[in-house]
Amino acid sequence: EQRYPPDPNAPSGAIEVSRSGRPAFFPQIADELLVAAAQDAEHLELIRSLGMRSALVVPLSVRGRSLGALTLVHAESDRLFDEADLAFAEQLAANAAVALDNARLYEQQRHTASALQNALLPAALPHVDGLSLAARYRVQTGGGADVHVGGDLYDVVAGPVPRQWAITVADVCGKGAEAAALTALIRRSEIGRAHV
Repeated sequence: EQRYPPDPNAPSGAIEVSRSGRPAFFPQIADELLVAAAQDAEHLELIRSLGMRSALVVPLSVRGRSLGALTLVHAESDRLFDEADLAFAEQLAANAAVALDNARLYEQQRHTASALQNALLPAALPHVDGLSLAARYRVQTGGGADVHVGGDLYDVVAGPVPRQWAITVADVCGKGAEAAALTALIRRSEIGRAHV
């Protein structure tokens, strides 16, 4: 791949399958196909040394987007792909694309929930003479697939009298946007009281 990188404008192969969304099926790979794909004599020799006999390339597409392509090749087994193998590979690629996209969406949702949760918590605790303060928020995953921002809140705020401090630990009932909105209201009223 370093010496002979894929051509992003190639009219065939995995890049074209990924771009077009149409599979490429080579029930039997003729030497002419290898010659056409080779960039020079050494490249041709490397391709021939793989001993490819049959190949298929199917798109990894999901929700109207292309994630790439899946390439399957028969070499030393001497087997040849047939139409049933192509149909199986297309189904396999469709399932893989959904799994990949779901993982991406889950990670995006987890990141958004984490960023929102962190925005609801104090960036730093205040310095209080004579005390060492520390706090840590750990998200409970629970093993479920759903990731939501919670209604958890902690803070240390100055009281109305000098050298008086209040520790706040709260858990708003529920999850999601409603709980986050209520937590933001509590936090805002708490900060407002601290500065009055």
